[in-house]
Amino acid sequence: MTREKAANKKIEKISTQFEDASFYKMMRFADCWDWILLVLSFILNVVFGIVTPMTSLVFRGIVDVLTKGQSDYDQGKLNIDQFSSDIMTYVWGYAGLGFGSFILNILA
Repeated sequence: MTREKAANKKIEKISTQFEDASFYKMMRFADCWDWILLVLSFILNVVFGIVTPMTSLVFRGIVDVLTKGQSDYDQGKLNIDQFSSDIMTYVWGYAGLGFGSFILNILA
């Protein structure tokens, strides 16, 4: 018997030892605390899924400010204070979303 056949036979033996379990069979011994954690994790994952695409919107704002700054610089009318204020608004927003996503991911 080749090694591959032996491995396949071992996999078949292992897979026939266990029967499939439904969600309710797996959770039959769960107490109230387990259900609370499960629901909380589900809600936090939904929020994380909503927050993640928002980084694209903030990144779009950064690109818009940089593009406008380049255009103003080329025309010789760049207001560096306004540019810095605008870009830092988006940078702090991007950092906040990143930190919030990190915390949500840890909690979930």
